[in-house]
Amino acid sequence: MRPTLLEGDRLLVDRWTYRHRRPRTGELVLLAAPDGSSLVKRVARAPAGTAPEEVWVLGDDPAHSADSRELGAFPVGRVVGRVVFCYWPPSRVGRPGAPSPAGATAAAPPGR
Repeated sequence: MRPTLLEGDRLLVDRWTYRHRRPRTGELVLLAAPDGSSLVKRVARAPAGTAPEEVWVLGDDPAHSADSRELGAFPVGRVVGRVVFCYWPPSRVGRPGAPSPAGATAAAPPGR
């Protein structure tokens, strides 16, 4: 699978939504890792009302991703927010993981 995010992407994170609901399977989330770093991962298994509540997260590029397969499940309290938008670089502006508009993958030559 092609990575949804690339090194250098700048993201807008919604920190409000998860104050009112739990993360859902398939959402991209920003996590506070135990070592103090930040991780962006996709929720593979959302909390099901169990205690303690945890999310299982996976990277979109499994060969090059530290995720729940290596780090284990993350407590819901470590979920900082939901990734909603990539604003940099300009060529990647949009919702991460959203399909590109038709024809947006190749630029037309000048004058056409």
